[in-house]
Amino acid sequence: MLAAWRRTAEPLATFAREHGLGVNRLYWWKKRLGVERAQSQLELVPARIIDAEEVSVVVRIANNVSLEITKASPRLIAELIGELTRSGS
Repeated sequence: MLAAWRRTAEPLATFAREHGLGVNRLYWWKKRLGVERAQSQLELVPARIIDAEEVSVVVRIANNVSLEITKASPRLIAELIGELTRSGS
C-alpha cells in the first residue's frame, strides 16, 4: 500500500481514507520500513496456512538470500519472521 500511495500525489491521510485504511497504521509502516527500504526491498505477499500442525515457507531476503523452512510450526515461523523484521534483514 505504501508503494501505491507513493505513485499518487495524495497526502497519506487522504490515501488511507480513500482505501479504508487506518492512517496511523500506514504512518507506522512508513516509519518502520523507511522510505527506501519499503520501495526496494520488502514486499508483503498473501499467505495462507493450510496445515495447522506443520508449515513450509520460503522467505526471500535482500541480496538474493532465501531461507527455506520445512515442517515447522506456524508459531515458530511467525517468531522467526518477526525477528528478521526487527533485525532489519
